[in-house]
Amino acid sequence: MTNELFIIVAPPICAAIGYLGKYFVDRIEKAKEGRKTRKLKAIENKLKNFFYPFYSNLKRENLIFQRILLFFKENQNNTTTNEKNLYMKIFWGLDTEILNIHNENQELIKNNFVEMHFSNDVANLIMIYDEHVSIYRILRKVIPQSRDLDNVLWPEKMGSKYPDNLLNTIENEMIHLQNQQTFILQGNNFDYTYKHLKNYQYRKISHTSVQENNSKINHSKTIIDVEKKNERDKYTDNFNSIV
Repeated sequence: MTNELFIIVAPPICAAIGYLGKYFVDRIEKAKEGRKTRKLKAIENKLKNFFYPFYSNLKRENLIFQRILLFFKENQNNTTTNEKNLYMKIFWGLDTEILNIHNENQELIKNNFVEMHFSNDVANLIMIYDEHVSIYRILRKVIPQSRDLDNVLWPEKMGSKYPDNLLNTIENEMIHLQNQQTFILQGNNFDYTYKHLKNYQYRKISHTSVQENNSKINHSKTIIDVEKKNERDKYTDNFNSIV
């Protein structure tokens, strides 16, 4: 009798246990997938809404500033009125483009600063940059464009130096987020993890090369002032060491 009862009762009980087990496993997997989706969404938002456009603007800004330095040198080396007028127009055109980039970056900072949850170091660098570009904009607004480029004022004269390591820091943060994103997508796959680490090493090597190139870019008008005191035949060689 007992055996018959067990035979009758056991299958439904086992089925119920199996169903509950599958239910809880599915819930756990669904919760994991939800956390994964939220993490990926947060990383995607950081990259899309701030890091990609901000980094791109910083790269443009650095390249354009190199051109500004170049045309400043050309203005010093050219003596004809037409040449000076041409280089002056190009100089101020590039300077205006720098101001436009500054405005874009300040909008990105204003709209995303809280949501990005920056580390203290990154936040401090961004605030230094924000102060620098604000002073840059004010100087250009209150002081008219001068025909004499020697009299151009720069934020460093007001005690606000451009944060030279900002571009490298933003690039590091961006690479870190990209690595997090791809690692979450691939999970614990061993082959991918090995490839991921090799790719990270490659990015770091590439980044070191970028650092060396960017370290040559100087946003300080002081450098230009020093160069102007040298003899003209030495000016070009010294300037090339800057840019």
